Amino acid sequence: MKKKTFTEKQLKDAIQEPDDPPSRQVLNYVYKQLFPPIRGFVTQYGGTSNDATDVLHLTIEKAQQKLLENKYDDRGNILSYCYGIARYIWLNKAKSEAKRRSTIESFEDYHQDIAVKEEEEPTDNLQLRVLAMALNSMKNRGHVDLLKKFYYENKKIKDLAQIYGINENAVKARLFNARKGLKREMNKYLKK
Repeated sequence: MKKKTFTEKQLKDAIQEPDDPPSRQVLNYVYKQLFPPIRGFVTQYGGTSNDATDVLHLTIEKAQQKLLENKYDDRGNILSYCYGIARYIWLNKAKSEAKRRSTIESFEDYHQDIAVKEEEEPTDNLQLRVLAMALNSMKNRGHVDLLKKFYYENKKIKDLAQIYGINENAVKARLFNARKGLKREMNKYLKK
């Protein structure tokens, strides 16, 4: 049985118009061609097969957007182009996740430094009391809520953006300001 192949134009048309009935067969071909190398790349860099599926869907969406905006350079192969998009998407996601983990780890290290020993009463631990007082005295309760959701409930920036109905950059800015406010409040108590 001969393996079905498609022209570059058919592949681009299927990505551009995925809901068009003739495009579905071509799009299935695109998915089957792209998934194994994307899964290999994603798993090589710490992801799972589910992550690879997500990256593949985002890749097709991004390729569709580029094709619709006429920003695709026709000199190459569309499948190679999509693979390049997938690599870019995964590396950016992995980079931001590593940065997030680093921030969480430093926050957790801070909490471990001020953690109460089992035999101690919480009120005997100065740093823990300072943290609690600083959180309670923060004027912006939204910042306290944001810090709690991000560090204790492990909500991702993307999830917080949806919860608050703002974009991801706005969430990052609010987290920055919340950390700054918490630090300012803690310094007030530590100087007393």
